[in-house]
Amino acid sequence: EPAASRCRMGDSDRKVRLRGLPFRATEDDIRAFLKSEAHSPAPEISISSVVLEMGSDGRPSGEAVVELATLEDAEKALTFHQSNMGHRYVEVQKLSAYPGPP
Repeated sequence: EPAASRCRMGDSDRKVRLRGLPFRATEDDIRAFLKSEAHSPAPEISISSVVLEMGSDGRPSGEAVVELATLEDAEKALTFHQSNMGHRYVEVQKLSAYPGPP
């Protein structure tokens, strides 16, 4: 199935891509980031899964895909766009904004 058609499906609407993560970031770090006090008050966000992406060399790429429980949770996660995780500036955008693999 082509990536473009997968992006139109409902599941991708609940997924966001994080870019610019510290290379040592763990799944727990990402979960904590999306529930942090960076926003006051901290939003209640239900996270279904976190997938840390690896480069071709098998090392962390600094990117992750996070699946949220609901569309509302995904919208809350997007409010963390351009926030800092440690000393890193993190982009949070809808997964559907990125082209899939060929």
